[in-house]
Amino acid sequence: AGNYEEALLYYDFLIKGNQYSGETYLDRARLYKIMGKNFDAINDFTNALRRNPALKEVYKERGMLLVDMKSYRRAILDLNEALKIEPNNSQLYFFRAIAKESAGDKEGALFDFQTSKDLENL
Repeated sequence: AGNYEEALLYYDFLIKGNQYSGETYLDRARLYKIMGKNFDAINDFTNALRRNPALKEVYKERGMLLVDMKSYRRAILDLNEALKIEPNNSQLYFFRAIAKESAGDKEGALFDFQTSKDLENL
């Protein structure tokens, strides 16, 4: 908790001074998300992956944000990648189910909802 605008200035300073990494973009993306600046968050999540492809948690965070933004087809792609890393994460299946259902894949959504439920009851 704190002053978000001040934190943004700090991240902007690092990025403009070329003292950045994928983690810097990831941290700023998370801040943008908290602030409700979703498009800025998506851009920084993408920049984080470009700078450091090993930051696999970006897929999870960006995918769930894309569901919230109703960008379902893009969300499914990210959530597919996230599930390769965390195949037993019920939350990822739940978010992907929402995205699939909204994108018209009712059968896929049903499977993901059931998988999410099964993982919760383990």
